[in-house]
Amino acid sequence: EEALEIARSKDLCLVEAMWTWFLPAVLKAKQWIVEGRIGEVRFLRADCGFKPEFNAESRVYNPNLAAGALLDIGIYPLAIAEFLIDSDIKNMRSVGYLGSTGIDEYNAMSVEYQNGIFAQLSSGVVSDLHNDAYIIGTKGIIRLENFWMSKKAILETPAGKEIFEDELPCHGYNYETDHVNELLLQGKKESPVVSFEKSRRSMQRMDAIRKEMGLKYPFE
Repeated sequence: EEALEIARSKDLCLVEAMWTWFLPAVLKAKQWIVEGRIGEVRFLRADCGFKPEFNAESRVYNPNLAAGALLDIGIYPLAIAEFLIDSDIKNMRSVGYLGSTGIDEYNAMSVEYQNGIFAQLSSGVVSDLHNDAYIIGTKGIIRLENFWMSKKAILETPAGKEIFEDELPCHGYNYETDHVNELLLQGKKESPVVSFEKSRRSMQRMDAIRKEMGLKYPFE
């Protein structure tokens, strides 16, 4: 809220760095869903995890730095569900394991959306996960490899398999950078893709998840 207020008072463009929503592979998955290639979507699963060396003072483990799996990488499973399901949440339940420094070392969320789709989302900093996302419909499945930075989308239906690959050598940040450049050239202050409301809603959801897990930082 403070960042939004500053941007508005200074007439600046402000965009959350949610680069996953701009990746060609993720956009292709969205296109397949809209086209009905996998029928009616029923489930989504997304896991995001890695195992850094333990350091109580690092941004991953230090509660004074708002550390923990949820705020570090847990936004990605929530964001991919937000982007591909495109529906309000009806019910959400979450659990998390609070480690020796008091932060959530791993967590899991079960989400029911208003349109009837269910999502299982998890993140962690204690083990390497596959980091793939699966979108399951009545007629097929879409898999996004390393979904948060995906360069490959795989569509599997009874008719066969279709693979989309982003062959550009870049890491992927460039796509949202191009978007922001266009906003600046057009004199716009807010992104229609990553709107202020979507960013606000993401933070509100993570605050609700933290509350349910019992995670509170020393400075709060």
